Amino acid sequence: MSSSPFPSFRPLPSDSVSHLIFLSRLYVSMAGREEQPVSGFSRQVDALSRAMFRKAASKATPLADRLPLLSSLYGLLNGTSYIVDRRKTERWDTLAEKIIHAAWAPARAGEEEILTPLCFCLADYFYFDPAPEEDPWFLFLRDTVTRFGEGLASSPHWEGLSLEESLARIELMNRYSYMFLDHRWDRLVGEAFRHYAARALSASSPSPAVWGRLYDLSTEGNACPMDESLAAKAWECIVRTAIPHAWPTS
Repeated sequence: MSSSPFPSFRPLPSDSVSHLIFLSRLYVSMAGREEQPVSGFSRQVDALSRAMFRKAASKATPLADRLPLLSSLYGLLNGTSYIVDRRKTERWDTLAEKIIHAAWAPARAGEEEILTPLCFCLADYFYFDPAPEEDPWFLFLRDTVTRFGEGLASSPHWEGLSLEESLARIELMNRYSYMFLDHRWDRLVGEAFRHYAARALSASSPSPAVWGRLYDLSTEGNACPMDESLAAKAWECIVRTAIPHAWPTS
């Protein structure tokens, strides 16, 4: 295991949802690259997961923030350790059911702001379900992915969507493909990824969230081609954003 350039990234009670999500992506990326600190990494992950559980469970947190926080928490719990913590997994499942229930009516009513993050949570929730096809929640996920795919049928991009939201849709569709072995949209997803990656690289200053999506997509494979050069550039930008938030070691 290599030594990490990062001393510590302990979450604070004042941390915003976007910063907690950023820290989660950073930790998962560090684990995948084997760039954890020499000691204390699991304690840092535990502290972050506790902070994310608290904020996601709080009704004071807007629904539009609770959903991406919940999905990022799933990634943190499953992407930083080879050993599944059943207690945390069950706690995530219970919290997911509450938040999905809260989001169900507004999502079906067409509230676009929560649609993609809700579908990420649904994909996580049903990942290991042996027969999800008859569940209305899963059918909603499948139908949403179908609608996103149909939107790409005549063009490699969606009209009127931000770069960040477009990359989020691509990542959702890519995950849905390999999680549930539904490869109908793989060719279009790959083309859309190349289109939006080129747009991001030509932009003046992509946001940390955009770099995070690019890192995930360039390392996940499946419908999106692995791209070591893009992953390295995205990682460099993630690190540059992270360093000012590191706690000193002494």
